[in-house]
Amino acid sequence: MYAKTDVKVHLLLFSVTVSNGLNYSVSKIVMNGYLDPMAIILIRIVVTSLFFYILEKFMGVKEQIQRADYVRFALCSFLGIAANQLFFYNGLNLTTPINAAVMTLMTPIIIFMITYFIVKEKTAWWQLLGVCLACLGAGLLLFSKGVSIGNSTLTGDLMILANSTVYAVFVVLVAPLMRKYHSVTVMKVVFSLAIPMVLPITFNNVLEARWESMGLYPWLALGFIVFIGTIYNYYINTWSLKHVSAAVSGGYIYLIPFQATLFAVFFNNDTLTFSKLMCGLLIFLGLFLVSRKVSQI
Repeated sequence: MYAKTDVKVHLLLFSVTVSNGLNYSVSKIVMNGYLDPMAIILIRIVVTSLFFYILEKFMGVKEQIQRADYVRFALCSFLGIAANQLFFYNGLNLTTPINAAVMTLMTPIIIFMITYFIVKEKTAWWQLLGVCLACLGAGLLLFSKGVSIGNSTLTGDLMILANSTVYAVFVVLVAPLMRKYHSVTVMKVVFSLAIPMVLPITFNNVLEARWESMGLYPWLALGFIVFIGTIYNYYINTWSLKHVSAAVSGGYIYLIPFQATLFAVFFNNDTLTFSKLMCGLLIFLGLFLVSRKVSQI
């Protein structure tokens, strides 16, 4: 019945996975001696906030936020935007694109664990096995190079895992707001509230950036991060929920490590080792088992 629409939605969601995979390597280009991760975070949040303000005006969306919802909005902003971005870019700066992409797969696992302990949803033994396998894969990846104070890759991987954790909590908390308000309104508010949260610790980094040394490619990379990696991805992800279920939309996260690996190898930013492949397969298998509903097996 909606064949044409479904094809369009799936093509757009696939394009989001491509841009997400590319974003890991492109971000490395910008952080390679040009912009500090903190500077990228502030630029990304400010520009995205302005975009959703403009989009709201263009679409004629006018909604009054109820006072009782501001606490939830602020918490979502802190977890989903401020802390999420701080952990992601500082973690990516220390680890490799493939490691970061694989660790990002833990997001739906963590969401499942949150709903299991808080919502007390009915679960099956294979879902719990999936959690164990995914955690085993993540643990092996984290400690594949050993534990030491100077192991920056381990620190970066832990930051990416923290990024996945805070984003998972954000997804659970923002769901009631997405049902109550327009998606553009929610995005505008959470990004706007995040600006004062990150401004004190990121503003000096923007001033100290080596703007004069940035050539064409770093500028293009920064533009990609802001307009494709942030604005486009957020917009398509929220728009797609009007046409497909959240489960279908979220299922595309399976493709991100594959895309990130291809681009990382292509740009010579990382190498695919056997240990990384096995850790990724363990997390993939765990994620597959967790995504199987009780009625599906």
